[in-house]
Amino acid sequence: MKKQKLEVGIRVLAKNPFSDQMEGGVIMNIRARDEEVGRGPFYLVRFHKTDDKSYHSTYTRNPIIRRWVRRQDIEIIE
Repeated sequence: MKKQKLEVGIRVLAKNPFSDQMEGGVIMNIRARDEEVGRGPFYLVRFHKTDDKSYHSTYTRNPIIRRWVRRQDIEIIE
């Protein structure tokens, strides 16, 4: 299987930080490797499923989940 390059706008399955399950989302931004720490790259994923249960999302009226995810926690949807 050929590895595909991840780009902004690609639909992916990523590990949700709240449920630890793979959920669908879209890559919104890419943060390149950080030379000081030596980790990365990281991908900003906007998950399709909203967070309606937490107090913070209710207070800010922003139920959209966006999180930075590592490459090994992402699978490309074909």
